[in-house]
Amino acid sequence: MSVTDDLDRLFPGHGSPERAREWEALKERLAVGQSVTGRVVARSPFGAWVDLGVGFPALLEIIHVADLTPEKYRAGDWCPVGSEVTALVGGFREAARQIGLRQVPLDRGRS
Repeated sequence: MSVTDDLDRLFPGHGSPERAREWEALKERLAVGQSVTGRVVARSPFGAWVDLGVGFPALLEIIHVADLTPEKYRAGDWCPVGSEVTALVGGFREAARQIGLRQVPLDRGRS
């Protein structure tokens, strides 16, 4: 089973036209920079999928995971499925109707 299958099962119809109004209402309720907490429901090589309890998937990409080192990543020691994570809303991915999350500041790594 793929991550896409998991997301479709966990967030039924999240990308369907029928849910467009719900998506727009959600974007009014959640503000970029707002702190949110949810449970990790799936992982992929590029990040962790989080259920915030709002009916749409949230993605915490590995480049936005706090204190993640290459060693922790390789060992799988990051965002275990079932764990609770707190992050900031980083934005909204319209095409996939996903909430982008981040645990690191926007300017991390900049000089």
